[in-house]
Amino acid sequence: MDNFSTFDQNQPQEKPNNNMILSVIAIIMGCVSPLWIGLLLGIISIVFSIQVNSRFDNQNYTGAIKAAKTAKILALIAIGLAVLNLIWIGINFDEFKASVDEAMKMFNKK
Repeated sequence: MDNFSTFDQNQPQEKPNNNMILSVIAIIMGCVSPLWIGLLLGIISIVFSIQVNSRFDNQNYTGAIKAAKTAKILALIAIGLAVLNLIWIGINFDEFKASVDEAMKMFNKK
């Protein structure tokens, strides 16, 4: 058996960044993403961020690293969706404003 090709699960590792701040930013920005998909991804990202600490404390180092990477990827996707939506709103602001005005008129008629 080759000792260099296997990874020792019990070997002490440096605690990975849980990306909690990035996940919270993803939740906040997820409120402006299309269909609130970014909000959902931000919530899932926070779950993985929490798992980083618990897996690391249970000496599951590879699991902690995987959870950290997953949390980061989901948070970045959520932030990216929000940014793209804000760009789209900026480009199509006149149409966006007209649709909001129309919705407000319909709401006020009731």
